[in-house]
Amino acid sequence: MKVKPADMAVRTALLKVYNFKCVYSGEPLDYEDLTIDHIIPESLANKPEKLRAYLDQLGITDDPYELNSIYNLVPAKYRINRQKSDDLLDTNFALTLIHLAKRKAPQVIEEIKKFRIKKCFSRSIEEVREYVLKTHKRKAEEIYDIVANDKEGFEEKRKVFSCENSCRYVHNSRRISLTAFLPCYPDLYGSCMVTFRSLKIRDAAITLNHDQILKSLFLGLNTDPSLGLRGFIVGQTEEEEIVYIQLANTRFPLTIGELQEFCNIVDDFSKEYLKELQEIEKKLGTYFFDKSKTITDGYRLLKVNRNLWRKMIDFACEFDYEKGDSQWNIFDKNSSYIKVYNAFPTEKCDEGHHVFLHAEQDENYSASLKHPDNETWIVWEGIRDYGFRDKLENINERKYWDALTTYNWLTKEFIPYVIYYYEKGEKQNSFWIRFKKEKICSDPIKMFDIGDYIYDGKVRKYRRLESIETREELLDLVEHLQYFYNASNQRMYMSATELGNIYKAVSLCLLYISLDEYQYINSKLGFTAGSVGQEISREIQEYVKGLKDGVINCFTIDLILRCTVVLLRDGEGYLNRQEIQTVVGYLTPLFERQNLLEAIQRLQQSSD
Repeated sequence: MKVKPADMAVRTALLKVYNFKCVYSGEPLDYEDLTIDHIIPESLANKPEKLRAYLDQLGITDDPYELNSIYNLVPAKYRINRQKSDDLLDTNFALTLIHLAKRKAPQVIEEIKKFRIKKCFSRSIEEVREYVLKTHKRKAEEIYDIVANDKEGFEEKRKVFSCENSCRYVHNSRRISLTAFLPCYPDLYGSCMVTFRSLKIRDAAITLNHDQILKSLFLGLNTDPSLGLRGFIVGQTEEEEIVYIQLANTRFPLTIGELQEFCNIVDDFSKEYLKELQEIEKKLGTYFFDKSKTITDGYRLLKVNRNLWRKMIDFACEFDYEKGDSQWNIFDKNSSYIKVYNAFPTEKCDEGHHVFLHAEQDENYSASLKHPDNETWIVWEGIRDYGFRDKLENINERKYWDALTTYNWLTKEFIPYVIYYYEKGEKQNSFWIRFKKEKICSDPIKMFDIGDYIYDGKVRKYRRLESIETREELLDLVEHLQYFYNASNQRMYMSATELGNIYKAVSLCLLYISLDEYQYINSKLGFTAGSVGQEISREIQEYVKGLKDGVINCFTIDLILRCTVVLLRDGEGYLNRQEIQTVVGYLTPLFERQNLLEAIQRLQQSSD
């Protein structure tokens, strides 16, 4: 292969293949001291007879012989090459170098090709860069896809489907893919993986667990990413239209367009994820109760005096399933917690365990040393079969009791009978009890108020807004909303219509309900000064016309709702069913937003 010794590709290739060493001295060699030497001197091209004689000595029959072939070129130090000059090498040494050059030739040729490709590539890249800078017609990603012939984005699709023991979610845009395992009983916590085809983070896959999904991915749902309310947005470079986001422990850039794609997918994903969690929560009956502080998958149903808990344990031990066949011989004896168990199927329950109940220390006692630690929470724990019965459809009154069923059984059957048994019934054996025994035994709960013995742990209830018909029911709803937004310190985005409707709820109530004086209403609203309800209502209607979409603090919502609470609670007047439902309609978006935020907060606490 004929080459030009002065060609930078040839010089670079020879230097690299010969390991940056002079072929004559073995000394280190760099570009500054590099010369390309002809083993058989190039000057013999002008002396054909002398060249032919030397080739014959070497046993080379090539005719003509190419002196600028790779087989005749080696790297040498400038000093040594100059000393050698046009001298002929000893035939044995010359043959050794020629054979070495032939062995190295394939590597030299490959390096020459790489150098020229790289040089060509660099020139092309510079031409493309100059084109992009001048035209601004194409994005860097489009240029990359054209050059790399990489036109494969994700197949755009959205799918939710069930497979064996799991529920899957897939949502792809062209540049972003989110695949997830949705919550699916008995594994209540899901996970997801996000993959990008963005040029800056191409093919990267980031996984998030349940806790990260709720606390980062779902923070700021359904808001414009430019508002900065999304939990995963951590910075922005306006000049480059680049936004930095963080998922798990990974921080990376996305374009504004890619970020919007991602937010759209996240908002859709959140609906499916939370829907599955809430369906499981509803089936388990745990929606109504707070999470246990110490027991995994446990929920606090109610709080009782420790002495009463001790009696419940004693009762369960006394009425062990092996000690009799009465309706109360339904316990698997244990001195620490209560296990409800049927040795045989009955009219009400199937055979087997139904629920486990634990005692949990009430942490509030430490607030004052004057009060002893004398109360305990009764905690429901979901039963795990780890077999074919460990399915959500087996959570029912005949098999595994949900938290609400257990709560009702405790408050309406078990605890009343334990109190009756130890305080007023069998153990007392009084004449009055013997005389009234048949009546008392049939319905012991009517003998006393169960509220005197328990602290109710049922902290939530389902609300059907369409069924609200009375002023008292409406007040209960507004107080519920006001309490939530008073306790929240979040900032949130609200449209002018959504915020205006909260004001309109107050305005409507002012038309039909009157107060002795309106100083409180005026002070909370901050922009009214009327002395009668109709006047303040008109001021509110004018104010609403000037509202704009934007980010507000929950404190603002709290103040508006306080006005509605005061009118419904303290005012004189009448709202008919249609007017009540109109107010409910104004507040429905706020209620739905509260449900979403509360569900995320509650589920976060469940995973802590």
